[in-house]
Amino acid sequence: MVSASLILALVVVANPAFADFSYGDGCLFDGKIYQKGQKIEIKPCLGQMECLGDNALGPIEEATNCQTKREAPQFGCLFDGQVYDIGQRIEIKPCLAYYTCLGDGVLGDYIKLDGVCPDDN
Repeated sequence: MVSASLILALVVVANPAFADFSYGDGCLFDGKIYQKGQKIEIKPCLGQMECLGDNALGPIEEATNCQTKREAPQFGCLFDGQVYDIGQRIEIKPCLAYYTCLGDGVLGDYIKLDGVCPDDN
């Protein structure tokens, strides 16, 4: 299977219009071209930098205005990449155990289910 980037590379090499291609006032980062002055986000919300032009990047700054799954809400819990509300049950599937979110990132006691789902009782 031929990837889209390989096809694009072949088009660029085979097409004389692209022979003198340079980034000019832009920047190439993570496979994308950005315009001079454009903010480049380092995902997932790790930082940001500015395209200075001629493929030069500004210093990495703290990312602002980000909301990702990794950020726990105020008073909630973060577990296995998901955010849970206070009192919400966090299941270890398939029916192995569960925790209850107590808030502020604190989990309640580990309750073993031994493969017996609460709905099966």
